[in-house]
Amino acid sequence: MLRGVKCRRLPMAYQFVIDSVANVVRETWTGVVTVGDLKDSSRQEWAHPDFHKELNMISDFRMASVEISTEEMWGLVSWFGQSEWVGKHALVVSREVGFGLARMFSTISEGQKHYSDSLQVFYSYEDAEKWLADSAQVSAG
Repeated sequence: MLRGVKCRRLPMAYQFVIDSVANVVRETWTGVVTVGDLKDSSRQEWAHPDFHKELNMISDFRMASVEISTEEMWGLVSWFGQSEWVGKHALVVSREVGFGLARMFSTISEGQKHYSDSLQVFYSYEDAEKWLADSAQVSAG
């Protein structure tokens, strides 16, 4: 740290768009993200008039820093497991820390509902989009 320069944590910024044509919720995260932020965002999405439980989701965490302990991750997975949402979920992360956290969520989730087939982690947003599009074609086909 430079002398006289104070570091500060940037607040979490979150936005989402529901693309009804593509059947996808697209989330973008920046800054520091906590388990409370993830729950709050889910509540906002679920309350949106265009939301339905078959929507797929892309969560882009490439510009975010996720601060969640293993204990909090277990609680988050349990909390998500109580929802009726059945869509596929693509997590897009940077190579630094995000992949490990996303894999931890995926591993813990495997015992819950349908997560093992419906959750994938990507470094590329385009690969995540392609995975969801390919899944939609298989479902429709």
